[in-house]
Order: sequence, then C-alpha cells, then structure tokens
Amino acid sequence: AAAAAGGDRSEEEELEAELQRTQWATCIWELATLMLVQRPLVAGECLLPWWHRHLCDPMAEEAAHGLVAAAAPEAQGAYWPTLAGLVAQGKTRLAGDLLRAHSALRAGGGDGGGGLLASRSTALLLRLDTLLDTLPRLTEPEIFDTHDEAAAPSLGAQEAMSCFRLRWRVWSEDVASLVADLEAAPAGDAEATAMCRVARVLASADGALGEASGGSWHGELVGRLLLEQPVRLRWQLSGVFSPPPGPDAFEACLVALLRDDPYAAMAAIRQAFGDGWLIAHLWDLLCRARAVRSDPLEGSPLSLRQYFLLQYAKALGGVPPLWQLAAAYGGDLLSEPGAAAEARAWLGDLLLSAAQHDSAAPAGSTLHAHKVRKLLGVCEKLGLTAAADAVLR
Repeated sequence: AAAAAGGDRSEEEELEAELQRTQWATCIWELATLMLVQRPLVAGECLLPWWHRHLCDPMAEEAAHGLVAAAAPEAQGAYWPTLAGLVAQGKTRLAGDLLRAHSALRAGGGDGGGGLLASRSTALLLRLDTLLDTLPRLTEPEIFDTHDEAAAPSLGAQEAMSCFRLRWRVWSEDVASLVADLEAAPAGDAEATAMCRVARVLASADGALGEASGGSWHGELVGRLLLEQPVRLRWQLSGVFSPPPGPDAFEACLVALLRDDPYAAMAAIRQAFGDGWLIAHLWDLLCRARAVRSDPLEGSPLSLRQYFLLQYAKALGGVPPLWQLAAAYGGDLLSEPGAAAEARAWLGDLLLSAAQHDSAAPAGSTLHAHKVRKLLGVCEKLGLTAAADAVLR
C-alpha cells in the first residue's frame, strides 16, 4: 500500500510538473509573439494583460473582493496593503472600488460627525479616488501597430504620444501634490500614513512600487511601465527592469524576450524545454514573420527552423502511435531545399520501423494489413517510392 501511495504521489508530481511546463510554455509563446511578431511601438499596455493572465499574484484581487463586501473594510489590517498591491498591479478599477468601500466614502463623502479632521481625511480620500479614476492610459490604436525600431513613428502615433504626455504631466503633478499633503499630515494620523503608501505607489516613489509588488521583478516592471515610464519604447525595456541574478530556466526565457533578443530567447527556451514543440513552432513562426534570419546551421544544409522541425518530428517518431503525426512534420520539409534529403532518409526509416514493430498488429492480421495500407498511402502522398518498396517486403 505504501508503495502504491508513493507511486500515486510520483504520478501526481509528474502531472503537476508537466502542467507547470505547459503553463510556462503558453506564457513564453504569448510574450514572444507580442515582442517579436506584433512588435508594438510602446510595450506597457500590451504587457499588462499578458502579465495579468500568466504571472500576476491573484491574492490581492481575491482579498479585495472580500474587503469590498465588509461593513468597514478600512478597519481591517489588509485594507491598505491590498489597495497598494492592486495599484501596483495596474488594477486601478478594482482599487477604486475598494477605496470607495471605505466608510467615509460609502457614506457619501460627509464628515460622519468627526469634525474637521474627518473632513480633511475624506477630502484626501476623494483626491486619491479621483487620481485612480483618471490615471492616463496610452491605448490609442496607433500605439499597438507593428513598428520597426529603425523607422520613425507614424504621425498618428506621434500625435497620440504627444497628447498623452500632456495628460500625464498634469496627472503626475496632482499625484505629487497629494503625496506632499499626506506626508505633511499630523504625526500619529495612521490613516494618512497608510494612504500615503498608496499615493507613493501611484507616484512610483523610491522603493514603493517594489514593496507593493512583493519583490516580483516582472511585477515591478509592469508597474513601472504603467506608473512611471508609460511611453517607454518596446526595444528599450532593458533599462527598466533588473531580474534576479541567475533566474530559473523559465524566467530566463522571459528576460531574453523582454530584452528583444530572439537568439538569447532561443538558447533559453532550448535550455528550459529542449528541442520540442515550443522551439520548433516558435522559430517557424518567427521565420515566417521575418523576425529572425533563416541562416543555415554551421556544417549542415539545414536552417535552424528546419533543424528544429526535424528534431521535433524525430521526437514524435520515437513514440510508435504518433508515427503519422511525425510523418506529417517530416513531409512538410520534403519541398524545402536543404532539408529534403535528410527528411526523406529519415521518413523512410520511420515508415519501415512503423511497419515492422507493432505487437498489437502482428504480420498477417487484418489490423496489420490495414496499417500497411496506411503506410503505403503516406508513401504515395509523399512520393517515397523506395520506402513503399521496403514496407512491402
């Protein structure tokens, strides 16, 4: 029983590890298509939804939903840290909902009978609410168009960025004014101190954003692009973030992509995933999008793209039930100069092996005859006459 339980745990751990690899692969693929295929002029607004889908810690959002429903959420210790965390994550709409759940604002903004101090506190809350609600966002369509860094931005993009900078300057001055007023609050005003931490995150003041991001380098990057450098160009992100020394294999892929370096990304992806489906399909996509060169490998007629696709086909061919899928990948290379000869030779070996090694369909059986017909059909489709002769022997 103990051995069976150990086996179950091992299988569960293996499934969990594979699920994590698949989630990371999806995350990396989306970032690669964003940075290297879509190639927007400004990356911040494009990175935000990607980061929310794959890397954002959901704890602040989950806590916020509970706090909004509470009678006096500001009395709970998690209220202000949760609010600061939502701001750092770019979830300003939910942050505004949480702020307006504060008793002073829920009551309609009156002083609640607390006198001058309460009125002052409510006024500060209202100013913070306004700033959350009016955070300028660079969402004009021209910003999301594909842009080559060697070319000047389009006139539409230049106009959109110019108008945005004006709105941003006014908003930033209002944030700085609120921070100054909160820092000047009387000593011992705990709420003003807590509110100031949130305002400092909006202002991206020293250390405030990193603290609210929980030490996440990619979270701090997204926060800085939204709250500090919203017009930072896509190919200039290297100066905005500092990944930890020696990031793990998956994060190393993100770092290379954020640095707009497809070849470093290729090396990192191979280190993390091997020469499997991710690098094969991604490099194929990047070549077709002309985001990378299609140079031949040193000492080989194959290009990198062809090499990755053939390696993946061979990996599929190593699993007998997947021989037809493997043959489809290999067959796609038969029409490509440089890859045709090696692909043809490997396909012949694959089809002959598939005909000879199948314990579920012994020679002479109906199932074996059906499989041979399938093999011959593939040979005919791909023009593999020699392979068809070998299968029939």
